[in-house]
Amino acid sequence: MLHLRSLHLQLTRATVRGIYLLSRLFGLMAATLPTGGNNGTEVEEVHCSWYWRLHGYLVAVFVLCYSPHAFYIVYTRTGFLRQNGLLHIVGCSRFALLLVSSVCMGYKHTRHQMCFIRWLNKLLSCRRQLLQLSHTRRLRDSALQLYTRDHLWIVFVLSASIVGSSFHSISVLSNDPMSQRSVSYFCSVLFFYGLQLGLQLCMGLYVLALCD
Repeated sequence: MLHLRSLHLQLTRATVRGIYLLSRLFGLMAATLPTGGNNGTEVEEVHCSWYWRLHGYLVAVFVLCYSPHAFYIVYTRTGFLRQNGLLHIVGCSRFALLLVSSVCMGYKHTRHQMCFIRWLNKLLSCRRQLLQLSHTRRLRDSALQLYTRDHLWIVFVLSASIVGSSFHSISVLSNDPMSQRSVSYFCSVLFFYGLQLGLQLCMGLYVLALCD
């Protein structure tokens, strides 16, 4: 039982770290974990990295500049959008909503990054105070066990949704002949999948923070 609990803890930490690294790559998170200290088992405070904050601004500018071209390519070259009027309306509305949501998300995260980091540090402070109020080791172990068990299911659902969302893009790139004839179309489909993945990572960060 102890070995299984340790395996759950390691799996949860590895998955959360993967979500954190992807969030930094997509410009959603400029917080950096302190190096050393407690062997990575306890994070007392996170700091803002100006490098990753600048990276977030560059990602937001790239999304804003490339979005019109990607929408035009997908709008004019996707075969199933031209099959009937209903698919055309639904497909274009989905792409347009995805673009608008991603631009708003990028603006919010780059504009209010310091507020997010302060909020995260307050959550970490509350968690430390809660553990300090657990006067006995048994109470602290019970709190950590419940924390790990609940987060395991949350992280599993988030990971499954992120992996499952890639099937549609893989299907389009595999079955649509246009993806093999046009590099622009191939990159535009990947761009839209990246926007969708960014929104999912954003939602995952909020869910993990609220459940902490």
